[in-house]
Amino acid sequence: MENIVVTDSFADEKGKIVPATYYGMDDFPLVLVVTITLEETGSAGTKMTLRHTGLPDHIKEDCRTGWSQSFDKL
Repeated sequence: MENIVVTDSFADEKGKIVPATYYGMDDFPLVLVVTITLEETGSAGTKMTLRHTGLPDHIKEDCRTGWSQSFDKL
């Protein structure tokens, strides 16, 4: 497997997709796409690239920080 593609949305406590306004956030798409690409790098292991598409510009850096912190914990 080289690519994993998933959708990313806000959800309520029952798992129903809700708009970002449900949580007080404006200007946010209902559904975003996350694509993870895995590439063998030989003896160095595997390179992982994550693309989170559809993010509004004003939140991109916060998402980059959040993803980095999540992967650091792995």
